[in-house]
Amino acid sequence: MTVNSSIAAQLISCTIGCLGVCFWYNSKGRQFVANGVGAFLTWAVDIIVHDLTGSNLIATFTAAVFVATFAEIMARTLRAPSTIFLTSGAFPLVPGASLYNCMYNAVQENFTQAAYNLFQVIAVAMAIALGFIVVSIFRRYFVFAARYRKHKKRLKQKEREKKKDGTNAMQMTNMTNGKNVTNATDAMNPKHTDDGRSHEDDRPGGGA
Repeated sequence: MTVNSSIAAQLISCTIGCLGVCFWYNSKGRQFVANGVGAFLTWAVDIIVHDLTGSNLIATFTAAVFVATFAEIMARTLRAPSTIFLTSGAFPLVPGASLYNCMYNAVQENFTQAAYNLFQVIAVAMAIALGFIVVSIFRRYFVFAARYRKHKKRLKQKEREKKKDGTNAMQMTNMTNGKNVTNATDAMNPKHTDDGRSHEDDRPGGGA
């Protein structure tokens, strides 16, 4: 597949135009570069899918899924809000031409063509929104799954600690009971002194 001059011009102009949006969010450094890369790749995905399928809606939906995924990855990598990367990256997908034609035909009182252009605008907007929603659902699912695994692991760790504490408590109880039995046995069997007499012999009348 060869890239003709018109596609290259679209990619370059798209990237430069979307970088202008970054100034609204005061993006600098790596965020600025990431926004340019995101816009370039988003429009590239749109062009490739459109050439493969011939459908503008499918191409827009696929590009929206890509830019939403890219925004989530960059947000976690660069520790910045995903809106910064999502807005500038999705800027090329906005159906500006269809919206302009809709307003132009409406002013020219060509309401049939204006309605058709309006339908195109709504369809593309819905495709973009659907792509964002799909990525958001998957992101929430993966986040919930990760938190559930951590919670389950924490519960297992607590159960091990409880079992370990219970075992230690039983050992301490057994040791205490053993000491009590020994003391009771010593009390029932009086000890003998060094001269061979029992303590009972020292009492008055003892050993008679």
